[in-house]
Amino acid sequence: MSSDTRTGLRGRGARLRRRAAGLGAAALLAAAGPLGAGAGEAAASAPAPAAPTAATAAGATHPFVYVANSGNNTVTAYDTVTGTVVATIPVGATPYAVAGSPDGARAYVPNLNGNTVSVIDTATATVTATIPVGVRPDSATVSPDGSRLYVVNFGSASVSVISTATNTATSTIPVGRNPYTVAISPNGAKAYVSNELDNTVSVIDTARGAVTSTVRVGTLPVGIAFTPDGAKAYVANHSSDSLSVLDTATDTVSATVPLASGSVPIGVAVSPDGASLYVTGNGSGAVSVLNTATNAVTATVRVGSGPQFVALDPAGTSAYVTNRGSNSVSVISTGTNTVTSTLTGLNSPVGLGFVNVPQPVVTGLDPASGPRTGGTRVTVTGSGFTGASAVKFGSAPAASFTVDSDTQITAVAPPGAVGTVDVTVAKPAGTSATGRADRYTYLPLAPAVTAVDPGHGPRSGGTTVTITGTDLAGTTAVAFGGVPAASFTVVSDTQLTAVTPRHAVGTTDVTVTTPVGTSATVPADRYAFDKVASLGTVYTADSGDDTVKVYDSAAGAVGASIPVGSKPYEVSANPAGTQVWVSNSGSGTVSVIDTSSNLVIGTVPVATTPTAITFSRNGATAYVSNSGSGTISVVDTATRAVTATIPLIGEPRDSALTPDGSTLYVVEHTYGLVVSIDTTLNLVKGAVPLFQTHPAALAVTPDGRSVYVADDGGSTVSVISTATNLVTGTVAVGSRPSAVVMTGQGAAYVVNSGSDSVSVVDTARGTVTATVPVGAGPLAAAANAAGSTVFVTNGTDNTVSTLDTATNTVTESAAGFSTPRGVTVLG
Repeated sequence: MSSDTRTGLRGRGARLRRRAAGLGAAALLAAAGPLGAGAGEAAASAPAPAAPTAATAAGATHPFVYVANSGNNTVTAYDTVTGTVVATIPVGATPYAVAGSPDGARAYVPNLNGNTVSVIDTATATVTATIPVGVRPDSATVSPDGSRLYVVNFGSASVSVISTATNTATSTIPVGRNPYTVAISPNGAKAYVSNELDNTVSVIDTARGAVTSTVRVGTLPVGIAFTPDGAKAYVANHSSDSLSVLDTATDTVSATVPLASGSVPIGVAVSPDGASLYVTGNGSGAVSVLNTATNAVTATVRVGSGPQFVALDPAGTSAYVTNRGSNSVSVISTGTNTVTSTLTGLNSPVGLGFVNVPQPVVTGLDPASGPRTGGTRVTVTGSGFTGASAVKFGSAPAASFTVDSDTQITAVAPPGAVGTVDVTVAKPAGTSATGRADRYTYLPLAPAVTAVDPGHGPRSGGTTVTITGTDLAGTTAVAFGGVPAASFTVVSDTQLTAVTPRHAVGTTDVTVTTPVGTSATVPADRYAFDKVASLGTVYTADSGDDTVKVYDSAAGAVGASIPVGSKPYEVSANPAGTQVWVSNSGSGTVSVIDTSSNLVIGTVPVATTPTAITFSRNGATAYVSNSGSGTISVVDTATRAVTATIPLIGEPRDSALTPDGSTLYVVEHTYGLVVSIDTTLNLVKGAVPLFQTHPAALAVTPDGRSVYVADDGGSTVSVISTATNLVTGTVAVGSRPSAVVMTGQGAAYVVNSGSDSVSVVDTARGTVTATVPVGAGPLAAAANAAGSTVFVTNGTDNTVSTLDTATNTVTESAAGFSTPRGVTVLG
């Protein structure tokens, strides 16, 4: 049967005072047991908050109030920062008080009817040890250095001194009868014990471990509280409605402060600044607030029924009062001295005490990022991890975690959405606050392409394709067989659209690139570029490897490479398109290619350094300019024999026939002449001087009225009238024009080898209408039969540019050449 009989303290207090004269207060108190325990002595005996250290820095601790529920043998742990009950902890029989260690790691609970002290690990909110003490322990306090626990044994008139390192009693100090509260001075030198039955306070020298003096106070002394400077101690005299003020230097009563009759004081607590004293009135249901300078009551705050003890939070902003009769704790604002909230759901609460409980703190993550699929092992560093019950990445629990030490946890990241989350560590004592150091970023995986729709389109590009896959949100590039998409738009993490570029005919892999990487190629990402309407078959003299390359414009690729003579210079197709003749400037020959088979079917020896080849309108004769020997070879195309040699001077280069075929115009590079030859007689008719120029190429307008001559030595085109063989004007073009080609529509396209461009000349007006950038080092050009396209060879970057004459833009740059020069187009 429990001997804790003081459940109606207000009425019993009054009865005790009335009966004390006849029966003797000592006898009554001995029979009745302690009036109450815990809150008053816990608040009074709890040391001032320790100065912040690395482990208890601002934000790393929370002030918890622990409330002893004597009615159901539990302790309630309440986080005053978050305003939540974080644990209800089973302890021994009839817990009566709570005392916290200075480091906040432990809370000590005397169990009145268990003759034990329960040691609570605040990190795990569990009892980790039970210490046997004397009979009916009802109060405890911890030395300021945390090394010793002092426990009052109400039933055996003693104080047990416990080593907190070993949780064992090291000594027992006899005190007065029915000792009730123990409080320790801020410097730890003295411990005061209130003796209810003797109406005294025993003064213990903590260094000697013995009582050095006894001070007589009021009737039934209970709660004790020191001022922060340790100069005074206040003792609540339960049955005389007063406070005794002790001078701790002399251990004498310096004043007696009367309280309201019937107030029945039990618990006392001094504010951290020492200016105010809070006293619970068990009989009045109120808390009296006194000015410690004047000992005058400055406020009376109504609380719950049967208030027992009071404790102030470390900041001194709130006072917490246990109301045993209403199973609650009232929270008083010390600024306004009003009740601001009530903690309910307790069970006969008696003692309470504050503990600065270390909170988990996350200071680093390694690594701080990982794939969205999770599975990354993350080392979480920080403090206060002992007892961790959960690790979360955002709101998702870690797949698993291991507490390696108080400062390190190894956690496995769960799957998460792409983005950044806070990693938090939780334990019964609280959850880590969030900040920059705990941020973990979920990264997308390398993108994957799972479908392409449609799966094919023209090689000219422009088709809008829907690409389906995963992790596409951060796409920075889309390519079709290595060629960048013309444009793309990210629709979602699983879809984007892209516009196809121009590309050679064939099947390619569509790849997507993000900051994480580039998608792997798989069958599902295939896209086929189909042939388009042909712009002509392009034959190019490739002097870099002594071949003629055949470029299929419909397929967008070189389809054949035909070996010919040394240093092929120019190519020309016969009017029927059945043959292409190639001048081999390095071997003094002309190779004849059959266009149906793309094989060399004959070789014609000519003179030194052949360059241009021009066919008669019927294709029966070919005129070969030999720049090395200053001659024109006249070749019978049927027999492939030279039938005549026309002597010239200097270096004859390019040549062109008038539409009627009667006159062949030849540029002479060295002396700056344009020579006209009568094709019937194979004789020179005349020469047009171009004065201080070095003509390289020429072309006759479709109407036969003019010859346009590219002046390689300057930046102009000279215009010659075929009627008068006189220069009628010049057109300024780009630097070092090296070739000129006419379309059937009468536009002249002039290749500017020195400025990497093509000038478009309107021959009707004699003006440049456009300048088109092409590849590096352009040398020659040829137009298809429709005049819709001009192909330009670029000898420096080894490409052939496709120029659309409708828009005067380069639509494609074909590779696969080796120093391309002469060019001709079939079709």
